Amino acid sequence: MSNAGLLIDLYNLSNPITGYLAIANVIFTIAYGIYGFVMRKSLDKWVSNDNENGEDNWKVPLLILFVLAASALAVYFSPYWFQGGFGWSTFIIPIGCFGAELYFLNDYRKMLANHVWKSGYWRVALIGEYFVGILLFSSIAYYVLGRVTTNY
Repeated sequence: MSNAGLLIDLYNLSNPITGYLAIANVIFTIAYGIYGFVMRKSLDKWVSNDNENGEDNWKVPLLILFVLAASALAVYFSPYWFQGGFGWSTFIIPIGCFGAELYFLNDYRKMLANHVWKSGYWRVALIGEYFVGILLFSSIAYYVLGRVTTNY
């Protein structure tokens, strides 16, 4: 197999893998929001009403994370809704969304560390941060492979 054939095969595999990871990201964000809703009394007590470490809002970052995850997923699947999608921006917009999501999730985890260090909720945020990092890397790889293998 030639190097060009290998790159094309990698590109063909990276497209569905990145799409499935984006779907899993939205599902994870929804599940994390549900977990936060279930734990809301504890989170209100330890995060929202913490007099020792200062009060923080644990709800708004979850909404921001969901909007970023859903936006990236919508852009990835935009070529199915209208011809051509957003062109090369179909690759670039999700990379920006995942980068921002990684930034906000890191900040959210650090904020939680001040209040509920090493709790189950904090650990799920840490796992989510790793997952979004993998998703960001795969999106960048998908973009690079797309640029190398197509004339699009």
